Amino acid sequence: MRRALVLGPGGVAATAWLAGLITGLRREGVDLSAADLVVGTSAGAVAAALLATGAPLDTPPEGHADLLRDAEWPARRLLIAAVDASSGERAVFDIFGGVPLPAAVAASRADPAITIAGRRYTDAGSATNADLAKSADRVLVLEPLAPPTAPRFLAVPSTPATLSLSVALCPPSRPTRP
Repeated sequence: MRRALVLGPGGVAATAWLAGLITGLRREGVDLSAADLVVGTSAGAVAAALLATGAPLDTPPEGHADLLRDAEWPARRLLIAAVDASSGERAVFDIFGGVPLPAAVAASRADPAITIAGRRYTDAGSATNADLAKSADRVLVLEPLAPPTAPRFLAVPSTPATLSLSVALCPPSRPTRP
């Protein structure tokens, strides 16, 4: 897999920030929907689902639930992270898990927890899900909660298996921070 996009958490403001950034980049000729893998967490789950299904991202955040209500899992690889409220373990939803996409997105941003197939899931509001893209050669992390002083580009040559891996982190600037 060549390229992955990881979209982080941060509530409604972060969903708007992510949608605005993705829309603005698209207008400038950078189409993030071309990623081979899209990973979404909490607010990022909403933006990831919209991006991966081809739904318009320039809709106000309050309309996102309507856009996703009947959404199906896309053919492209999409991972939605949540937390299993019973175990505290990360849960990852995808097309193969039998959970409808709208339910997976709801679980990723649920507070309080919601029940899916007898299990309770809650908001995965953590920035620690970039590891789900570890098989990609290039990873772009759009992280609304990262501090504006965070490094913008990280080369990760920690093992021979990751010598060609590069990761770019895009935190908000101070004026645009959600």
